[in-house]
Amino acid sequence: MGTARDQRGFTLVEAVITLILIGTIGSATISLLINQDRFYSRLDDSVVAEQSLRVAADLMSSEIRMSGVPGDIFVAVPESVTVAFDVYQGVVCSANAGGGWAYVFVYDSAPNPNVSGTRGGAFKNPYETTYHYSTPGWTGGVSTGGAAYTTCRANGTPDTTMTSLYRTISGWPAGFAGDTPERGAIVRRYRELSYRFGPSSMGSGYALFRGPQELAGPFDARSSFSYVMDDGSVRTSVTGTDLLDIVRVRVNAIAIDDDPRFDIERNLNLDIPLRY
Repeated sequence: MGTARDQRGFTLVEAVITLILIGTIGSATISLLINQDRFYSRLDDSVVAEQSLRVAADLMSSEIRMSGVPGDIFVAVPESVTVAFDVYQGVVCSANAGGGWAYVFVYDSAPNPNVSGTRGGAFKNPYETTYHYSTPGWTGGVSTGGAAYTTCRANGTPDTTMTSLYRTISGWPAGFAGDTPERGAIVRRYRELSYRFGPSSMGSGYALFRGPQELAGPFDARSSFSYVMDDGSVRTSVTGTDLLDIVRVRVNAIAIDDDPRFDIERNLNLDIPLRY
C-alpha cells in the first residue's frame, strides 16, 4: 500500500499571520517610498531655490554694477530698480558745436541686449569726472559710415572695414540743453533696464523680472530692493536729486518652493556697489 500524503493546507492562524506579515512589509515599503519621494522632492525644490538666488545675484550684480554711476539710476523703489544699460559706447573723433553733430567711433556695443524702455544718451568730455545726460527719450539723428568713417580714421582710430562702427550723431544741443561733446569725449547710448519683483506669469509666487523677461523664481512677496545712501542711511525709496546720493543697491530676495508640502526659504542679502 502507498504511503498516504498529508494534504492539510494552511491553518487559519497561519494564514492570518502571513497576511499580517505581508501587510506590515508592504506598509513599510510604501512608507519608505513616500519618504524617499518627499526627500528627493524637497532636495529638488531646495536646489531650484538656490539656483534662483544664484541667477539673481550673478546677473543683477554684474549689470547694475556696470551701469551704476551717479545719474544712472532712474527709479529706486522697493519693488524695482531701473538703471541705464549701455547699448554702445564710443569716442568722439570730431565735433561741431555750431552744427550740433559729432563723428563717433564705437568701441563697445551690445547688439542684442534684450532690454526695452526709453532711449537716452550721455557724454563725458576729456578730464571731466561726471557725465552730461540727455533729456529722456533723446535719440538724435544717427547715420553710419560715410564722413564719420573717413574722419575718424584720419584722426587715428583703428583701420577697419566695419563702417557700421563709425557713426554721425546730430541733434546734441536740443537733447543736452545746448551741450555738444568735445573731441575725445566718451559717448554712451543707453536704454532703461529694470529689475523688479512681481507676480509670476508662469507659476506660483513672485518672480524676478529683467525688463519684460521673467528671469527666475519663485520668490516670496517680501522680496524687495533698498538703497544705501552716501551718509550710511538705508532707504526703501529714493526720488529726485537724492538718486545721485545712492552708493549701493541692496537686494533682499527670499527664494521659496512651489510645493505646498514644504516650507523652503533661501535668503539673499546682497549689496551691489556703484561705480565711481
